[in-house]
Amino acid sequence: MNTDKKNLDILAVILDVGLTIDNSSVFQSQVLDNLNSLRRNGYSVGILCVYHDKKRLIDLVNKYFENAEVKLFYQKDKGLVKNLFFISRKLRQIQSEIKISNAYVRGIWGALSILMANPFLPIQYIYDVRGDLESEMKSINTNRFKLRIYLFLEKMLISKSRYVSVVSSKLKKLVSKKINHNKEIFVIPSCVIFENFRISQNEKESVKKELNISEEDLVILYSGGLSHYQKVPEMLNLWKKIDKDLAGLKFLILSNSDPHSLPYSLSETIKNNPSLRVLSFEREKILKILSIADIAFLLRDNNEINRYASPVKFAEYISSGLGIISSPGIGDVSENIEKNKIGYLTSPIPEEAEYFKLLDFIKNFKVIKKTVSDNSKKLAKSNYDWNSHLEKQKKMFGKPSLNS
Repeated sequence: MNTDKKNLDILAVILDVGLTIDNSSVFQSQVLDNLNSLRRNGYSVGILCVYHDKKRLIDLVNKYFENAEVKLFYQKDKGLVKNLFFISRKLRQIQSEIKISNAYVRGIWGALSILMANPFLPIQYIYDVRGDLESEMKSINTNRFKLRIYLFLEKMLISKSRYVSVVSSKLKKLVSKKINHNKEIFVIPSCVIFENFRISQNEKESVKKELNISEEDLVILYSGGLSHYQKVPEMLNLWKKIDKDLAGLKFLILSNSDPHSLPYSLSETIKNNPSLRVLSFEREKILKILSIADIAFLLRDNNEINRYASPVKFAEYISSGLGIISSPGIGDVSENIEKNKIGYLTSPIPEEAEYFKLLDFIKNFKVIKKTVSDNSKKLAKSNYDWNSHLEKQKKMFGKPSLNS
């Protein structure tokens, strides 16, 4: 028996291959940024995951961890069942060589792989709940039998976790009610590393010049995917109306998604509107473009899924000091917008009176811009920066070994 095992404070176990690569901005901000923040505060960290593109995964990890030591274990995606068995076997192998103090899992499959690896003496794990599983499964018409299995697994795996983290106060209430357990639950919204959003004036001027944006222009943008739940058609239709009623506006869509995947009429809207541009860049460039904008869109349906959500883009927007045009009823986001006076809440298809109030907000934004920007950044630093939740994470993960 090896008594001289090296210690690993935190192993992130990620079975969602769509997270690791297909939605790499979320993987970067919600997994890599968080682990990097913990590493800088003395924790030894590792990642165990499945992937589509091995080179891209390795490049991402090396880049985010500045080539510092991080344990990386991976397997090409082979489908859920094979992935589960691979991860559980790999965990047993890792445990024979390394003492793992904590595992960090997002959702049921990472937690299940830990129990499969060693059902009698599993690794202690922190279960990160990202949303309401029941609402999400119903939204894709999951049959009742499958839904019951998923909900049983979720309840069982949460109850066996060391601690639970959730992304909103509303989700905390829901999870507490579901598990009926005295387990401590920590609210940690989708965060970013605030420091990464400090963009120099020279960099801002360079981006403005590149994008042909003048000091007089008011820049409104959207950053993210073009999936239906992002309400892109409604946003573009709203933009068309605003652009007819107000002058001096520039609208940017920052997305790695293909704009040709949109319905024809919306593709035509983009093509025929010179004040609207769709841009695709790496994340570092996107942060620079965010820094020269004024207002950002965050529209969602008013439903159960969004009631408990914490969109990453909100943290990115406010860390850039932007004003937010948002739907009501999005997790803690909508309340934070009203409470901190950093934007305007509107439905994706506003009534006439609501629309005219929105126009007034945009028309007068230059007057309130500094106050809004200061308030946004203050909120970002106090509650949407990974470092602002370090004490909670220390309680969850224990004392870091590299500082001991």
